[in-house]
Amino acid sequence: AQLQQACSAIGLKAYEDETKLDYKNAPPVQLEQALVDESEAAVNRAKALLPSRAITGSEYDTLVAQMRAAKARYNSALNAVSTQVAMIGVRRTGLSLAQQQVADSETVAPFDGVVEARRVSPGEYVSVGQPLISLVRAERLRFTAGVPESKAGEIKPGQRVEIRIAGA
Repeated sequence: AQLQQACSAIGLKAYEDETKLDYKNAPPVQLEQALVDESEAAVNRAKALLPSRAITGSEYDTLVAQMRAAKARYNSALNAVSTQVAMIGVRRTGLSLAQQQVADSETVAPFDGVVEARRVSPGEYVSVGQPLISLVRAERLRFTAGVPESKAGEIKPGQRVEIRIAGA
């Protein structure tokens, strides 16, 4: 949102490249240029009226001062656009960093499994290397058990065995 706001202040879309912007084509600069043009035209008209004394020297001086102020505002608008372009660069960098942080915060298990225990709560801050959950592989479980020696002769390789878990 901050990037879009910074771009719209100078008439750009967030996807447009601000480094290729001609500052003179930015809306704030165009507005000030129109005011400069208007004040220059007023000074030129007044200059033509001075010899016939249709305008006083004081009125002419006021128009010249207004023209200088308009030019100063124009230069200020150019500087403001330059500042805004720099701010857009800062906002783009901030957005890129935030997107990278979101990508880095995603935790993906290296295998399919079932969550045995959660070590942190949602929204809790964690440190690098801190255990988040305990996973158990669910696709193939191994069971190790002892068999009485008297029954060992009855067990053959590949034989099916039924295992019951208490409480399940």
